[in-house]
Amino acid sequence: MWLELKIGKGNNVQFQNTQIAFFNEARKHGANCKVLMRKNDLLYLINSDVIINSVYKSIKGDRVSININELSKAWIWGMPWKWNEIIQRIYE
Repeated sequence: MWLELKIGKGNNVQFQNTQIAFFNEARKHGANCKVLMRKNDLLYLINSDVIINSVYKSIKGDRVSININELSKAWIWGMPWKWNEIIQRIYE
C-alpha cells in the first residue's frame, strides 16, 4: 500500500514525472497506490490508475499538472471528515 499526499492549488494538482512512473511500475507489480489530496475543505481519495490514465499537461521542469475537475472517479469528503470511512477506502 502506497499513499501519496498532495495539496490541490486552484483547479490543478501537480506531480513529478517520476511519481507517475512510480505509480505505473507499482501497478505492474500489483501494488495498491492511492493519492489523498486536500483542496480547501475537501479531501479527495484517488486510485493511482485514475492518475496514470488522466490527461495531464507538462509544466516547467519535470512536473505535470492534472485538472482536479477531471478526476471524476475520486471519493470526496467535506468537513467534518469521516476518518473511519476514509481509512476504510484507503485500504480497499
